[in-house]
Amino acid sequence: MGVTANVVTAISDALEANELIKVRVLDNLADEMEDTVWELESRTEAQVVGIIGRTLLLYQPSLRKFAAAQAAEEKLQQQQRRAHTGGVSAGWVGFFVFVPWYISSLSLFLP
Repeated sequence: MGVTANVVTAISDALEANELIKVRVLDNLADEMEDTVWELESRTEAQVVGIIGRTLLLYQPSLRKFAAAQAAEEKLQQQQRRAHTGGVSAGWVGFFVFVPWYISSLSLFLP
């Protein structure tokens, strides 16, 4: 019997939610322990980070948590940029710097 598609799906879902899980391999498994470890690693794309008896520790980084961390990092960078420019976006800063020079140069050409 070994590792079925339902087992792989359940392990993948648990890894996405928790990143690190314990999997107990039953004593009556017909396959060798090394074959089971290799099959779980290849089918779930996780890494076995520890084996204690017949219990495996599997790790796989969560894509959902990674995306959330990236979004939080971008938000923090935007806040830091706003604080650096005094709350005004970079486009407005360039506009305010450009306008006084442009107006003063026009006054030179007016009669």
